[in-house]
Amino acid sequence: DPDGDMYHLPWILKLDRTRWSGSGFDWTVIPAAEPGSGPLSQDYNVIQNSVTNAVVADLDGDGRKEILYPSYDGRLHAYWLDKTEHGSWPYKVPGSGYRFASEPIVVDLDNAGDGHAEVIFTSWPQNGGNRIGQLHILDYLGNPLFAINLPAPRDDDWNGSLGAPTIANIDSDADMELVIGTVSSGVVAYDLPGSANARILWGTGRGSFKRTGLSPVDESFTLNAIPSSRVIEPGSGTTYLLKVQSSGLFTKPVTLNITNPAPAFLNISPTSSTFSPPGQVTLTITDLHPPGQLIPGAWYAIPATASGGGFTRTITVNLLVGGTRTYLPLVLK
Repeated sequence: DPDGDMYHLPWILKLDRTRWSGSGFDWTVIPAAEPGSGPLSQDYNVIQNSVTNAVVADLDGDGRKEILYPSYDGRLHAYWLDKTEHGSWPYKVPGSGYRFASEPIVVDLDNAGDGHAEVIFTSWPQNGGNRIGQLHILDYLGNPLFAINLPAPRDDDWNGSLGAPTIANIDSDADMELVIGTVSSGVVAYDLPGSANARILWGTGRGSFKRTGLSPVDESFTLNAIPSSRVIEPGSGTTYLLKVQSSGLFTKPVTLNITNPAPAFLNISPTSSTFSPPGQVTLTITDLHPPGQLIPGAWYAIPATASGGGFTRTITVNLLVGGTRTYLPLVLK
């Protein structure tokens, strides 16, 4: 600006590179810089370069994506489409001296149904002093949930991580791990307890292993079952609605495969084995037990897999046949 200050601010451009507006939002005028948005340092001999990569992901589950990016001001920013930073954003990287944040990833770790995602990133300190960066996890409003020091440096006098972490399941358990490349302690991996059903919105640097600036969610499709669980009486049937959706970039047909876990007791019949997003298939399941009581009941987990365009999505529909209702308090003698 005329005063010579320098800072990073988000822009939204159309394909012709003119400024975007629409859906009640006007980005023809960019947001005003907040106080303290200037660089802490741009001297590579003081602290390494902060290479700013923008991330777009729906943090709050309202169907609209937010814009996240780290900056030279030592903060991680998150802008909503109303051109403001909600909650506790921006988040200032804590610690002594200058500290910068990496590109974040965005993951709904518990996938509890509220649509709220966590923001995960690493940090690095200014050079020297045996300073150490951290692994950080924030909630969708920028409040810190967890932070842990990265390992001590090997043959150097500082350590941290400049690149975005990557989330993936790299071992034999159901939970996800974080894989992080550090400056002076090699590659490290951290377990994420309770993350087996994590919903990954932006899982690595630049969105995917293709480094295209799009997340796999946008490049491919999603598969969902409505509802995910049913209860029926022996000898009866029920239906599920399987829906495949995409951001509009993925339009290829997908093939549906249903695995029957108990062919002697279940008849499984989808209305079609191929469909394209946005599309849906009705899945009919009929129980083959004779009518009457079935105690303690039979529980079935039925995998449904959709494949197409080099992508595969698998979900599980659940079915309880028979059983008996029990109400609390339960008193037994």
